[in-house]
Amino acid sequence: MPVADGSEQWVNEPPPEARVLFEQVLSGALDDADVPDRPGDLPAADLIARTVRAAHRPVTVLTTGPLSNLAAALDRMSPRTVERRLGRVVVMGGAFDVGGNLFGSTTEGFDNTQEVNLWIDPGAADRVLAGVPHARVRVVALDATDHAPITAAYVDRLGARAATYEARTVHAIVTQPGMPELVELGVMYWWDALAAVSLVTGEAVDYRVRPVDVVRSGPSAGRTVEVPDGTPQHVSTAGDGALFEDLFLAGLNGR
Repeated sequence: MPVADGSEQWVNEPPPEARVLFEQVLSGALDDADVPDRPGDLPAADLIARTVRAAHRPVTVLTTGPLSNLAAALDRMSPRTVERRLGRVVVMGGAFDVGGNLFGSTTEGFDNTQEVNLWIDPGAADRVLAGVPHARVRVVALDATDHAPITAAYVDRLGARAATYEARTVHAIVTQPGMPELVELGVMYWWDALAAVSLVTGEAVDYRVRPVDVVRSGPSAGRTVEVPDGTPQHVSTAGDGALFEDLFLAGLNGR
């Protein structure tokens, strides 16, 4: 599987203390702290654009972070290519009828109506939501992920039933030092995993088409809003946490 280096050109800087924590968590779970970084052959935007242009059928894209790479890829493709060869885009991001999830030392001055992925690069979020036509974007927003918290009970279930490397790796991630305390506080959710499960299975998340826009600047920068002249896209309106847990565990175990 080709891997590329993503953009680190953000508008609003991710909290450094959060980056340190999650780097420690992932390095501990994967035991790869001593593995040197190897630069990719292409920037992520180029890899995405080349993949879409070369595809013989529409390409589905899942994004689980800021939309900087995908927005830049759209700029590298012709409108005809986007129209004919870019299929669904599933975005973990945004918050519509619930509050945001900003945290950390770099978020002062913002009103916490926004979700952190889209807050990091509001312009890129606006480019993607406005630039992918025909309601082909499916936004798995906090409205849905709020229904899928990481709980100690599910972590125990995952540990007891993990039958594959993938399942054991996920369990190792959520049990690394620092994670159980956050789980106990009730601030951790299966954000990216819910988006991935909804893409693969078509379940666990409900959508309805809404005309959406992204606030570009000010205290609400990065907030997703429904406005009459917005771009119609599918927006998650609810999630089924119990169903997600069953589907996620089954998928990790190869079933």
